[in-house]
Amino acid sequence: MYIQMKSFTLKLTLLAFFFINLNGCALTPKEKMATYQNGGKLVYISLIGDSFETSVTGTTIFNNDSSRLNVSDWNIDSNLQKAVIESSKDEKFNFQTIEFIETSKFASITSETSEPDILMSDAKKQGADFLVVFAPKYQGYIHQGDLFNNPVTQYLSGIGLTKLSKFGNERSTSIYSSSKTYIYDLNTMEEIGSKPTVGMRFSKELHNIEFDKLKPSDIEAIKAELMDIVVLQAKNQLRDLYICNCW
Repeated sequence: MYIQMKSFTLKLTLLAFFFINLNGCALTPKEKMATYQNGGKLVYISLIGDSFETSVTGTTIFNNDSSRLNVSDWNIDSNLQKAVIESSKDEKFNFQTIEFIETSKFASITSETSEPDILMSDAKKQGADFLVVFAPKYQGYIHQGDLFNNPVTQYLSGIGLTKLSKFGNERSTSIYSSSKTYIYDLNTMEEIGSKPTVGMRFSKELHNIEFDKLKPSDIEAIKAELMDIVVLQAKNQLRDLYICNCW
């Protein structure tokens, strides 16, 4: 019995030692990216989408509402890709756009029914070493309270405009981008890391417009500001993943 207990204890000790060493060997994102050689080909894709959502969060769920506007003519994804690639010229990797991917794959990622890893084989066929995808991400954002209001958590995805309302009174109106950047190693066909964030900015122009009366021409006024939020967010995510200091 003593020998069996001693053997069991030894096995537990070895197992604990194994996990400690395994954890100790885990690389941080910075360390992971430092292991790659300069000059690798990196395909950068923006799929933040052409759908602009307007959402209202009221005092109760019965006061909540949302709708969508098509803003495909804004060319947000192509403009973002251009901005990122142009600012990456002196960086470690050679950024490029994807040559061809089925539209259905794009749609499944923007609707968050598929992960961006479904694009890995397409990017690899192009001769790329890495794939980086900037895509919508459904996640919570906490609006901090003030003297008269408690904090409120909203769940958002993609780009849009959101209002907080309390007993019918407008509390705030904000432009947002809720996204996540993913990076994949196309030699191992594995994810290296990811970074989700929500970019939020108060909108003076649209604060007094009721959402049920909002038209595409109304949000044209905040087009440049939304693009600024998206570009800033995408570049910050690239920086935090140690992919590119694209400024």
